[in-house]
Amino acid sequence: MCTPQNESIVSDVIDEFVDSGKPFTAFDVTSEAKKRGATERHVHLKGVVHARYGNGQLQSAGYNRTLVDIGTPVKPWLYYLDGTDHSKYESDHQVGSTDVDVDIDTDSNDDQYASTDNKNVFVRKITNANRLSIPTSMSSRFSNATGAKIGVYVTKGKIFLVQTQSPPDGTKLVGHLTVDVAHRIRISEATFQRADMLRANNGMYKIAYDETKNQVEVTVA
Repeated sequence: MCTPQNESIVSDVIDEFVDSGKPFTAFDVTSEAKKRGATERHVHLKGVVHARYGNGQLQSAGYNRTLVDIGTPVKPWLYYLDGTDHSKYESDHQVGSTDVDVDIDTDSNDDQYASTDNKNVFVRKITNANRLSIPTSMSSRFSNATGAKIGVYVTKGKIFLVQTQSPPDGTKLVGHLTVDVAHRIRISEATFQRADMLRANNGMYKIAYDETKNQVEVTVA
């Protein structure tokens, strides 16, 4: 989560990049934002970029995204104008090239997830700190109100994120989460422990959004 002031700086950079038709990664944006006075680390700023895609704003501006291989341990998302050749970005931004800097966030693999053919189902790996982030493309639909309170319910082998007052049958309320300005929702290590799911299947989890019930269910992948 970043401060409103930093969010504004990041948003201005995104707007300028989009207006010029420039291809960019979240790191490109946050690096420029820091030059303009943003005071937080990339890991706290990047959610503003990804949220723009999650809520459809970048698509409305003609942008698409793809994972690119620039030699980093984690392939970043490259946002680019539809119909343009983004291969030059990969060749120009390989790690080891001049004027290239890379921020490796070893405690977060927010961008490492595999979507299925169903836009409501993702498979994602837990972070090194045993936290799991709900993809912003899902969380922005599940709850698009900053500050919204999400109920966290567990039963053995399952975690539910619910906004209504009607919890799933057989579950126990273990706490609440607050939606931040970038629509990020993270499940903590303690929640996984209460559901007896911590590090199951090497830390791979399936995240499914039920549009009818407006709830998210997390199970072992």
